[in-house]
Amino acid sequence: MKTLKVNTTRFGEVDVSEERLILAPKGLLGFRGQTQWCLLHDERNPVVWWLQSVDNPDLAMMIADPDVIFEDFLVTVSPEDLEDLRMSDADRFGDGDSVGHGGRHPTRGR
Repeated sequence: MKTLKVNTTRFGEVDVSEERLILAPKGLLGFRGQTQWCLLHDERNPVVWWLQSVDNPDLAMMIADPDVIFEDFLVTVSPEDLEDLRMSDADRFGDGDSVGHGGRHPTRGR
């Protein structure tokens, strides 16, 4: 299994397994040019995750586990959406790569 070195402003350089990449061939809404992402878990905060662009170290979106925030949260992903994302199992990314801050501020990257 091949790993990629992904540069981030929040966590420095992190190793991400190629199989853990999230591919969005059409890009994400508002981010059409960004087609490769990885999910990074903030080990200091179990609720916070970062959807990090593989190609742009400055581009990451903080996300949270909705099950922790909302009771009875349920989302249905269509087979077409799974196909667009080249995913066969929506639960595959439940475990992201854990990262530390290395002395950096989690939102400023310093």
